[in-house]
Amino acid sequence: MPAATELSRAQYSGWACVFCSARLGKGAVSVGRTEGRVGSVDLSVEVYACPGCAVTFGFSRQGGSQ
Repeated sequence: MPAATELSRAQYSGWACVFCSARLGKGAVSVGRTEGRVGSVDLSVEVYACPGCAVTFGFSRQGGSQ
């Protein structure tokens, strides 16, 4: 999973798949948290995947939608 500092704004905000950058809608799957820091600022955030990437990368479809 990419580090939080490597995500686009859309990926970081939960609007795009963390793996392929596809726009997310209904059916997005929570795939956990990615971590990152800039100095003392914690940028860790929960990230989401499109249904296709969730299956490809071995994540179940239980989880949140965004």
